[in-house]
Amino acid sequence: MTIRACRVCGCTETAACVNDDGPCGWAERDLCTACVGSRPMSEAPRDGRMLCLLIDYDGDEGHHPLQDANRSWTVGGNNFDNTGEDRWQFAGWCWTHDHFTEGKGRVIGWAPFDPAAGSWQPISGAPKDGTEVDLWMNGQRWTGFRWVEHSWQRKEGYPAITRRLLGEPSHYLSVPGSPVIDADDVER
Repeated sequence: MTIRACRVCGCTETAACVNDDGPCGWAERDLCTACVGSRPMSEAPRDGRMLCLLIDYDGDEGHHPLQDANRSWTVGGNNFDNTGEDRWQFAGWCWTHDHFTEGKGRVIGWAPFDPAAGSWQPISGAPKDGTEVDLWMNGQRWTGFRWVEHSWQRKEGYPAITRRLLGEPSHYLSVPGSPVIDADDVER
C-alpha cells in the first residue's frame, strides 16, 4: 500500500501538518493545503536573490517564526553560487523582545519574491510544477491553467473535463492565494 505524501513538506495522510486552522488537507494528489504556492527546494535558486521561503519550525533547531505557527512564510535566500556555502538565511521574529532576528528552522519550500507581484511575466519563467496561473495568448486572458504532461491544462465543469490550451501563451500571471478568513467573520 502506498501512503500519500506531500511533494514539498513530506507530510502524509497519517501525519498531517497542523497549524492554527487545524490539520492540512489535500490540494492536489501530492500537495497538502499548507504547501500550496510553494515550489520544491530542488528547484530553488541559490544565487543570492531574495525569495519567499516556507519554513518548518518544528524540532530543536526551529526558532523565531514570523507567525505563531509551526510552519510559515518569510523572506530570505541562499548565496551558494557566490560563496560556496550552502546556507539558507531568512527573517525571523524575536517574540520575547519584539524585533526582527535571523530565523532558525528547516526550509521546505519557496516561491519567487516579486515586488511587482500581480504583473504579467514572460512565459519562459512560468512554473511548470502544477501551480495554477493565468495565461495571456492572442490578446486574451485564460484563467486557472496548470502545466501538466507537456501542456497547459485546466479542469472545468461537472463532470470535470480537461481543457488543453492550444498554442503558446506569451505571458503568465501568478494567481494570488485564498484570503485568510477569521472564524469570527463567518456568518452562521
